Amino acid sequence: MSAMIRIVSVEHGLSPACEIQKALAHTDYQVATTSAENLFTDIAGTHPDAILLPLSLPDCIAVIGRLRSLGPHAIILIAQHDEPLAQALAAGADDYLLAPVSAPLLHHRIHHAITYQRHATTIHELKSQLDAAEAARVRAESASQDFCRDLSHDLNNTLTGMIMTAEMLLMEKPSERTTRVLQEMIELADEIDSSIKTRRAAMSNQP
Repeated sequence: MSAMIRIVSVEHGLSPACEIQKALAHTDYQVATTSAENLFTDIAGTHPDAILLPLSLPDCIAVIGRLRSLGPHAIILIAQHDEPLAQALAAGADDYLLAPVSAPLLHHRIHHAITYQRHATTIHELKSQLDAAEAARVRAESASQDFCRDLSHDLNNTLTGMIMTAEMLLMEKPSERTTRVLQEMIELADEIDSSIKTRRAAMSNQP
């Protein structure tokens, strides 16, 4: 993992802040310690990559939900053995550690949680781009269908006029050559008209 990873460790009550500070000493992490009261003010200024949050924090579930809404930072719980974890993890925490904190395990959990959050952020951005592309495709397809409908309507009027004119000329009993040309024109116009009607019917059936 690259340098300059920003970690915020929240102190509260009997949370093992000293253990965490010792575990993160001599690393490339930028570690800041804050209190529960100053948590949201401090993270607004530091934009941490990961937050180490004691599960014993008052209203911890609500705090996790608010933290999750503020950004893609990883949230790692520090819990005692007798503290329930399921609800906190369901609220949006990425991982947890049981006290006493093991330095190697803490490093591993931080690395894993930050990597997961970065991947999740990338996937979210790609999904947004995909949704935007799909919306653009739908708009383009809709515009194309509108154009095709207008064009087919105009062509239909033109073809109808051509057929009526050719039939009127045939009623005047023209020469054999002219008759053959007019009949070919009528057949071709009928084929084009049939193709247009088929295309319009297909577009009408599209969602």
